[in-house]
Amino acid sequence: MRPIAILLGLALALGACSSGGDPPMAGDEGGIRFTRNSSFENRTLRVFLTLPDIGDRSVDETDGNIRGRPAAPIPGHAAEEWDFFKQTAEGTSEAFALVSYDADDPADYLMMGWWLEFPDQWRDRTLAGSVPAAIVDGPEIDPSAPRELPVEGRATYNGPALGLFTYVPNWGPEAPAPFVEEYSGTATIEADFAAHTLSGRIGDFATRRAILADSRDEEQPAYAEFLSGYELHLGAAPLAPNGTFESADVTVEHLDKTITRSEGGWGGAVSGIPDGAGNPRLVAGAHKIAFEEDDGSTGVFHGAFIAPSGNPGN
Repeated sequence: MRPIAILLGLALALGACSSGGDPPMAGDEGGIRFTRNSSFENRTLRVFLTLPDIGDRSVDETDGNIRGRPAAPIPGHAAEEWDFFKQTAEGTSEAFALVSYDADDPADYLMMGWWLEFPDQWRDRTLAGSVPAAIVDGPEIDPSAPRELPVEGRATYNGPALGLFTYVPNWGPEAPAPFVEEYSGTATIEADFAAHTLSGRIGDFATRRAILADSRDEEQPAYAEFLSGYELHLGAAPLAPNGTFESADVTVEHLDKTITRSEGGWGGAVSGIPDGAGNPRLVAGAHKIAFEEDDGSTGVFHGAFIAPSGNPGN
């Protein structure tokens, strides 16, 4: 297994272990550090990261295509979605990014997305040895920028979540092979500024596309209904004076399945820009949650979210 690393700061990147076998729990080697993982100059996006035991990787517009122009997660922003595909002597990189930006000031941007690295794999890519990650990044969540956090009151934040879901079924002889799916969902974050904590949930999952369909001889099935039963619970995370937060209090629940253990972490940063009520205008974060079910099946959610407040102001 490759070590897990949660990278938080200007960017919030969540690295992961190999997807080729039983997903690890949170006790695997790893930690939290602050880094930067994107640039958006002249509306040109570049995404870069350092993967544990792998090294530096990057993609830019020469490696990608615009998937679409969705509704922006941040009120008043424009948005674009990008697919990236890059092959080098080191292997194959697949990535997705959603960029939310102020059309009049593109330097005001946030991006979130996922990364799936295939070291030493090219045409016949499989989950064995692959390395997934999730990223959220932008100057608005820079923890080194001066900010004043509220000292009282509460706020609720809602917005899109996305990422990669890896699953190793243990259903018996008819179980499918381990698979990875791209997912979308909804994040709800509750901030208690008097207690200096944040907590929340991510649910309403849906499948976006089959990641490995182009690298298998057979058509990869979609697992939209399968994903819809899960919900991630993000326990109380202390809010630091610089606007960052992190916690290992995470659990996975399912409507019809018994989850016997779930471990991992979540973290992020609140915006340095106030909303109409004087609270941070959004919360952005990443999570890695591994779980096991009573039949021995295991899975991992690697994802990110951008959740604006319900009081954007003028």
